[in-house]
Amino acid sequence: MERISVGARARTVIGVIAVVLLVMSFALVALLINRPQANAGPGAGGCPASTSGFVASSLVGASFSISANTATYSFDSLVNTSPSGGVPGLIEYCVYVSTLPTSGSAVAVGDNGQAFDFGSGGGSFAFSRHDGEPSNIPLNGTTGILMGTAQWSGTVPSSQSILLHISDSAECEKLYHVSSPSCFVFPSSGETPTPTNTPAGVPTPTNTPTTPGEPTATPTQTIPTPLPTPTGTLPPGK
Repeated sequence: MERISVGARARTVIGVIAVVLLVMSFALVALLINRPQANAGPGAGGCPASTSGFVASSLVGASFSISANTATYSFDSLVNTSPSGGVPGLIEYCVYVSTLPTSGSAVAVGDNGQAFDFGSGGGSFAFSRHDGEPSNIPLNGTTGILMGTAQWSGTVPSSQSILLHISDSAECEKLYHVSSPSCFVFPSSGETPTPTNTPAGVPTPTNTPTTPGEPTATPTQTIPTPLPTPTGTLPPGK
């Protein structure tokens, strides 16, 4: 009987373990980025528990502004990917905050005309498609798409992280090197966009100030009226 040395057996076991770990790592990445193509919401139920492990995509952008106790959220499709039936498109817009809003509403509309839904839970809230791929927001190069608003009873958190769930297999494979119909990505600007504050407007003065030392009006010159020319004849000898 051929004997196998202890060293060879150990190397075989180590090789098998390495292969198993490699397969498990690919499975974990696929689990993190992949989501079913059915409705991911409504609400934050379809959002990951944290933003760890995701990367930014140059195809999409996101921003928000704060006014009083309300935050307004926008989405940008930065590249026209020639979508069809909502694909490639935006599935869900996840917002991670330290304090959840007391209320919110979605105003975005999918490719098929269906309105997005709003929901919150855990440490995030979301604007999510209503039902399936056709209700995605298509990645057709349109920017400034209003997603919706969220209201707080107190101060709006200035630090907010945004994660976008996109249906774009080519972009997902490019970013994560795993075949997947959809994935979560940060907007191109990064995880935490800088909010735009929109305070109450300051009245604009209507009067135009004058420069010191300059006259405010052009003086009018008065020309004296000439005396009448005498018409009579002087007496002789005068």
